[in-house]
Amino acid sequence: MTANRSKIGLLLMVFLLLFTACAKESDSDSTQVTKIMQIVQTTQAMGDQVSIPETVSLNFSETPFSKKELPVLADDQIGSIVSKTVIDEGVVYGQYLPKIFDEETPEGYTYTYIAISGTVYALSQSLGEGQYGLDKFPGMDAVYVTNAVQGAGYGVTIFLKIDAGIPSVFFEADGLAQFSDIDGDGIAEAVSAVGTVQDVSVYRFDFENQVVYTARINEQSGAIYAAYDVSTDTFRLIFEPGGESAAYAYEGEGQLRYKGPGQTAITEDAINTYLEETSESVYKIESEAFANKVITGEDVFIIDLRSETDYASSHVKGAINKSFNSLAAGDFSSIPTDKPIFIYCYSGKTSAQASAILNMVGLSAKSVDLGWNFGLSKFETIMEP
Repeated sequence: MTANRSKIGLLLMVFLLLFTACAKESDSDSTQVTKIMQIVQTTQAMGDQVSIPETVSLNFSETPFSKKELPVLADDQIGSIVSKTVIDEGVVYGQYLPKIFDEETPEGYTYTYIAISGTVYALSQSLGEGQYGLDKFPGMDAVYVTNAVQGAGYGVTIFLKIDAGIPSVFFEADGLAQFSDIDGDGIAEAVSAVGTVQDVSVYRFDFENQVVYTARINEQSGAIYAAYDVSTDTFRLIFEPGGESAAYAYEGEGQLRYKGPGQTAITEDAINTYLEETSESVYKIESEAFANKVITGEDVFIIDLRSETDYASSHVKGAINKSFNSLAAGDFSSIPTDKPIFIYCYSGKTSAQASAILNMVGLSAKSVDLGWNFGLSKFETIMEP
């Protein structure tokens, strides 16, 4: 199967974006128009060559569960308890500040713990300040999941189990995971995504035999970009630069089957080229200047690129939660064309790329410098739960 049957629709969409950009730009500034023309030319050049496979076969590698016991936190290691939440009877999750910061416990991180029947265990550390929850693994007793953000576009999902009152980590997955029973066997799979241009993996858990099976979507399908949409239970794959995103559904027995075209994608190369050739003032705003706009009630549109969990915990007043993946895939639904747009993420890196995408299609967007962790978190007056 080739992409020819949907190439016309793809080009029409790109030309529509080009028309919108041209209408917004003055004759003296053709930067956005030039960049969009480059995307159109790339799409035309690649259109006849892109091959979309009917099926993708996944080979799952097998890894035994580990059993890494969590260290007990002594009273003299804890400076103060920042927050705590009761998860189950006798199970409490919280955040703490160490009494002493050193090489092993540097400043600038969020430290979390899990308390079992009063005994406190060190759980994880995440880059910057934020709320990182502990959740029960879907359908499993005494199995829990948390995550740790390691940097822009990168994190880990931590899986732990409590046996005889003692918690231990049995698996760590690259990326931040979503959960869905994609193969219908009654046990949820974890689908994780890591990186700004995403690399997606599927994890199947056999709790009886204490084994996890892993399939790496990009590596095994040949896709250069992958994403998973838990609401539709589909994977979106892109196989060539400038190519169309194709939707796939899991059909069991390690098979993904093509279900139809996805949305137009804007490639990483195009984004980085735009950022390299554009003044920072075009796509970036200082945290304090942005906070003042919120405080004074300016009519702006705000996008929060962080995880759904962190957004639900706290976000800038009026911000909507939208993923970078959806913007990179060309989904600009719900984004107004008549307001300034401001975007923030954890550190400012991913939001800079997101603002580039929107500017490339003729919208007026800026990234909030330093992001939530290092900039916005200090402006408590602009936050809402």
